[in-house]
Formats: sequence, structure tokens, C-alpha cells
Amino acid sequence: MKILMLTAFFYPSLAGVETYVLSLSKNLALQGHKIDVLTINTENAPDNEEIFPNVNVKRCKISFNYTKGFVSKNFFKFLLESKDYDIYHAHIPFSFGLESAILASKINGIPLIVTHHGEAPSLTNCANVQSTISKIYSTFTRIFCLNFVDKIVFLTKSYCKSLWISPPARKKIKIVRTGSEIEKFLFLQNNAKLKKDLKIPFKDKIILFVGSLSRYNRYKGVDFLIKSMQLVNENDPHVKLLIIGDGELKIELNDLAEKCGVKEQVLFLGAIPNEEIPPYYSICDLLILPSIYGPENGPMVIFEAMASSKPVISTKLPGLIDIVENSFGILVPPKDINAIADSILTLTNDDKLRIKMGKNARKAAEKYSWQKCAKKMEKLYFELQ
Repeated sequence: MKILMLTAFFYPSLAGVETYVLSLSKNLALQGHKIDVLTINTENAPDNEEIFPNVNVKRCKISFNYTKGFVSKNFFKFLLESKDYDIYHAHIPFSFGLESAILASKINGIPLIVTHHGEAPSLTNCANVQSTISKIYSTFTRIFCLNFVDKIVFLTKSYCKSLWISPPARKKIKIVRTGSEIEKFLFLQNNAKLKKDLKIPFKDKIILFVGSLSRYNRYKGVDFLIKSMQLVNENDPHVKLLIIGDGELKIELNDLAEKCGVKEQVLFLGAIPNEEIPPYYSICDLLILPSIYGPENGPMVIFEAMASSKPVISTKLPGLIDIVENSFGILVPPKDINAIADSILTLTNDDKLRIKMGKNARKAAEKYSWQKCAKKMEKLYFELQ
């Protein structure tokens, strides 16, 4: 089949949706399909390139943007002219991208499948008008636009249920879990040199957070994690928090760490390319994702931690509650710094429990390989032919 992926952001950008589209495209190509990715050039990358055998990318010039809403006239023009595809596959949120895909689908008679990765987050520290526009657009997309697509993919059932979707659109929904490249993490060894390079004593335990520190990602709850580290440090000063990610919040969070007296316990490592992250999973003792609200439809970092045989601490939110099981993880209430600290100390103080949960995490991860995810997506494509 010839498939056109439609996404607002793509490689070399490194956030969740970008990584999802890249991994799905590669695995579909390995199954014999030809994948073209149509996106907007937000990273000054080449306009056209082959990034993997049978995976080609066309990046369109930005016409204008508002906050994270990027609009490209070239994107719209190229999409309308893309008549030789078997499937359009759009990934949202994507301002005006879904509407363009619906129009092209109807004009060109090509089936349209949509993966709903989450609602566009409201901008808590921005002008009210921006936050209002974001909420209105997300609601419009969900209650109106989804009625005109052929299939809707959600990554988790609980996140899907948490949103109001019209009855006709809900009949088109399929749940297809994301995955991880589990083979990348299969033979990870504890990287003592990396720990030494980071000047972390051998006996210290390491907590890992991976995620963008963009102002749009305040919902990740890193500020609550840093506050919880103050409580952890009072009980055990030999616990370090590694934060992988960059963005506008970094300065604010660094100041918070200093204010909480944990500047020595919190290490900001900045953005690290995806292919260089596995060694950091190897040296950590657990992963934490302390999000305070959605969208957390199916965070890939959790699957990567599971594949690395690491237990997970996360919050009780739709989406996350479908993924994190008691056998390998702990769920805590959002914004509860006491519960976060208690969970961290439970795992860092009990080597036997932590190792057991890590082994369970690896077993669970094997159910969610990208090959299996691509096979399920392929089945949906064929249903639309």
C-alpha cells in the first residue's frame, strides 16, 4: 500500500507524536508498504529526504503560526494534489491539518484514518485568549471533525472514554496501543562510566524523567516532582533526579530546585537525541511521569522504561491507568508531592522489590512492540480498501 502520513511536527523534532509517526512509518515500511510523510518544516530540515528505505518526508514551508498552531499553504496545496495514495493517515492535534485532510479525502476519494494523540493543552501561563482558542479548537475537532473521518485510533481505552465524542464518531474508534523498539533495550548493561561521567556516586539511586520542558508541557508536572525531591532528600540524600528535556521551563525549574534545596540532587541534562537515551535508562533505577492532567494518551517513555526493565511511577490519569500495572508500577494522585516522595522512597529503599518490578515491566513491554502495533494498523488500513 501507499500511505500518506500527515503530521504537524516530525523528525528531527523529538517529542512524542514525532517519535510515534517515525516508528510507525519505519515498521510499516518493513512490512512492504511505501510511506510518505507530509509535515510542516519547523526545524529548518531538508524540504525532501528519504530517512529510511521506503519512508520519504516532504516538509512544507510555514505560512504563519499562532502559539503551536503552524499553518502552511504549501501543505494544503500538496495534500489536495496527492491523489495516488491508498490511505491518508492524519495525527492530531494538528491545527487545520485535520480539516485539510478531511477535505482532501472527500475530493480525492481516499480513505482517512486519524490517530488522536491528545487534546491540545491549554496554556496555563499564557494570555486567556490563547488558552480559550486552544480549548475551543480541540472541542471543535473532537465533536465535529471526527464525524467525517473513516477510522479513529486511540492509544488507550480510558483516555478515549474521558472525552465526549459523538455517537456516530465513537462507532469508528479502534484502540491500538503504541509500542517501543524493545530490541534497543534488550541487552542494556548498567553503564558505570556514564554514571561516573555524571559525577553520581555509585551507591546513589537514580530517578529519570524524560520529556519536553516547553511551556506547552507544563502539564507534565515536573515542578511537583522537584518539590517532592525535597521530601525525598530529607529521608535519603543519596537519590538523584535526572531530567532529560529542554525548553522555556528549564530556568524556572532550575530556580525551583535551588529554592527547595535540592539543586545538588536534580541534574538537568538538556535535550538528548532519541538514539542516545537508552544508556540513561540503563543507569536509572526507575522512571517517573508526574503529569497533572492530559494529554497522556500513551506516553512512549513509559514503554521505553518497561522495555529497559525499569519500574514506573506515574499519576492516576486517563491513559496512564491503562498502561501502568501494579506488577511493575505505582500510580499516585496528580499534584500529590507526599505520595510521589513516598513512592520514590518505597522503590529506592527496596532493591528486591524494585528488581522484581523491573522484570515484570520487561515482560509487559514485550506485548507492545512496534511490529505488533504496525500489524494492527495495517489491518485497519485493509479494512478501508
